[in-house]
Amino acid sequence: RGENDPDSLAKAKAFQKKKYEAGFAGINWPIEWHGRGGTAVQEAIYSIEEQKFAVSPAVFDFGLHICVPTICEFGTTAQRDRYAIPALKGEEIWCQLFSEPAAGSDLAGLRTRAQRDGD
Repeated sequence: RGENDPDSLAKAKAFQKKKYEAGFAGINWPIEWHGRGGTAVQEAIYSIEEQKFAVSPAVFDFGLHICVPTICEFGTTAQRDRYAIPALKGEEIWCQLFSEPAAGSDLAGLRTRAQRDGD
């Protein structure tokens, strides 16, 4: 059974919730991001220990390592509160998709443009 299996997903969500409740979700996230305020070394040690369990937290990796930290860094306090807590608890799963022409999974082909619109 893989990570896309409904039973595996349910186990991962339950594990992530327990992790959050025990203070082990967002170990190296700042406290104002609802993290623990720990170090990268503490996060690495926990990750090594977590691998001993039969639950994969990989489904949360992209959201907790890229998407939600970006919101926490550049968003408002209200946005941080709205998105960080459910993500850390495993209630929401995040991904990032590029749907622009010529993008797909080839990020080297991603193009953007700006258009002045008033001030």
